[in-house]
Amino acid sequence: MEGFFRPSLSTITSTAQAMLARSGGADVVVLVGGFSASKFVRRELAAALEAGGGPPVVAPDYGATAVLEGGLVLAW
Repeated sequence: MEGFFRPSLSTITSTAQAMLARSGGADVVVLVGGFSASKFVRRELAAALEAGGGPPVVAPDYGATAVLEGGLVLAW
């Protein structure tokens, strides 16, 4: 399973770190979308971001469907 997520996780991590650096940081990082359902992705991203003193990473219980629900609300 790790091998499946590793390439994408590397890109997600570097992009999140760059966004946090450009924005001056954040109080929390909220994961939504399909990858947020993966405990491996959540754990690895949290370890990478929080290791450098970054914000905590959280994922709501229904984060995997948040993007879909948001799209439906916007389209409705």
